[in-house]
Amino acid sequence: MFGGSRSEVEVVEAAPGKKTLCVIGAGASGLTVMKEVTALGHTVQCFDENVRIGGVYTKSYDRTMLTTSSLLTAYSDYSDGREDSPKFWSDEEYLNYLDGFATEFGLYEHIEFRSTVKSVTKCPTTGKWLVKVALGGCYVWPHRSTFLLGRGVPESAREEAATKGAATLDDFYGKAATQGFEKIKGSYVYDYYDHVTGEKRRMDPSERATAKTLAFDAVAVCTGTNTWASLPEFEGQDEYVASGGEIVHSENYKKPEVFKDKRILIVGAGESGSDICNEIAEEAAKVAIAVRGKHGHIIPRKQSDGRVTDLNTNRCRYSNPYVLGDWVGYVTQLAKKTVAKYGGGRAKDASERAVLQKIGELNMSQGTSAFSKFGCKNEGFVTAMVTKGAELHRDTFVLKGGKKAVFADGSEFVADAVVACTGYKNSFPMFEADDVKHDQVSDGVRVADLNKRYGQNPRKLYKQIFCPLFQTGELAFFGFARPAFGAIPPTAEMQSRFFALVFDGVVTLPSREVMETTAAKDQANWEYRFGYDAKRVKGLVDFQLYCDDLAEQFGALPPLRRLFFTKPKIWWKIMFGPFTMHQYRLVGPYANPELAARVYSKQPVGDLLESSITATFLIMAKTLSLLGFKQFTPNNF
Repeated sequence: MFGGSRSEVEVVEAAPGKKTLCVIGAGASGLTVMKEVTALGHTVQCFDENVRIGGVYTKSYDRTMLTTSSLLTAYSDYSDGREDSPKFWSDEEYLNYLDGFATEFGLYEHIEFRSTVKSVTKCPTTGKWLVKVALGGCYVWPHRSTFLLGRGVPESAREEAATKGAATLDDFYGKAATQGFEKIKGSYVYDYYDHVTGEKRRMDPSERATAKTLAFDAVAVCTGTNTWASLPEFEGQDEYVASGGEIVHSENYKKPEVFKDKRILIVGAGESGSDICNEIAEEAAKVAIAVRGKHGHIIPRKQSDGRVTDLNTNRCRYSNPYVLGDWVGYVTQLAKKTVAKYGGGRAKDASERAVLQKIGELNMSQGTSAFSKFGCKNEGFVTAMVTKGAELHRDTFVLKGGKKAVFADGSEFVADAVVACTGYKNSFPMFEADDVKHDQVSDGVRVADLNKRYGQNPRKLYKQIFCPLFQTGELAFFGFARPAFGAIPPTAEMQSRFFALVFDGVVTLPSREVMETTAAKDQANWEYRFGYDAKRVKGLVDFQLYCDDLAEQFGALPPLRRLFFTKPKIWWKIMFGPFTMHQYRLVGPYANPELAARVYSKQPVGDLLESSITATFLIMAKTLSLLGFKQFTPNNF
């Protein structure tokens, strides 16, 4: 319920010759959209239900560590100053980086915190996008999914939140102690930092939100891929819970101590699941990991010499054609496994060597490579296996009484709790609101269809950004292209740069027919490359190929041949250093070659062994392509 009456439509004004944009979400994607569009003089308003920027990183578990290094995760036009010694940011360190970015480019003045977009529709007469927003009110902790079964937030507490506006918490994980909440008279209130006044403020549980409808020229949806938990229904779960077992989603996970001396079944071995598995294994009596078939191709955060592994995500590696990709991966894994086995690579101790060797064994046993498999960019669950005795089951299971999980091979595991690290699903409730969902936005297309047709499958979007119904690019989605190896924030930055030029009229999108045909072709290519993973993980892309494709749309591809002769040091860093977005600031619209050159002067290069292997394959591929074997033509080299 909103306090007050619904206001009339308010048209957001822009400077002469400029336009207005509504950005939904102030996470990493929303921030870079704002930066790119405001830099061109357009008017932007961003709405976020939180009290600070950062999106999913404001709701992470206690020991969250990013899976890509600071060098790979950073935007191309804002440096943290440590390109020579990249590290893995904690969630709070990354939030500090985003805060610096937002401050540097004056983004806070465009953000309305504690605001929820309730509905979005298109006015048939003016062509404007009408955005209904709930402004203010007491912020309710976005704890959208509680435990499926077992202990969780009491229903009475949820009713209290709905009626009184008080933020409620799940006391099982004790978020009150770690997130600034304080219990007062049976309700939780929240202290937060007001970026407008610079003061620390306290939520007023009695405060009501007010509704406002604003009219914009375009809408950018930046709500992220980790908003709505995907929690499957396990076969036999009722019998399992009746016998005393619990089922939780990783979204509810905060700290491992609550699982002390318990037997835990982790379902899923993605990046969060891998980290959570290793944390829980430190406290639990026993841990088992269940994956359906093949797990992600495992890349440890750090190399055996202690440097970040994504130094090896270089253009040389990913310039190799797809037909050779698995061979490159196989030979590299074999070489690294051999080095780890015989104590090479400067691994610190025997357990570290054992973990690296186990990674090689697991990857090779399922025949995967970084070219054809969604990645797990940390070694957490492997560390749990090697050092803490965790079991890996590449099999389906059913739950039984006696708190049992019975696998297809007949083996059993008694689990006090099942932690489902089963990911999230895309959902855009602003397109499903009852007052707008039947509105027509295009011939034969309703508002609700935007969610079903495009929101649920970003591959239907042109370049996984633009709704093809509108050649003006007036409805766009950011952060829903997920690199198999790489990071979403820099990918979203490339999307934002492309969008800003379309929004500004510098770049023109093709017709609806061409956009839909291109989207279908791109979808077929990604599904061919990644197989089942591409259908399971909507929006899965190859980091280099996708970013190169976007850069080509607006003339920002790095001129590699010219750089080889004119700036060989930069060419070397691009080819054999980490795949960062700075290479797309060397030329093209709004280039920043000075910053790019400064970064490349300090940036390290990758592992010599791996670089030598990938370079050998690339030279072989180039030679074969020159001899007429076109299937070996390298990618953008």
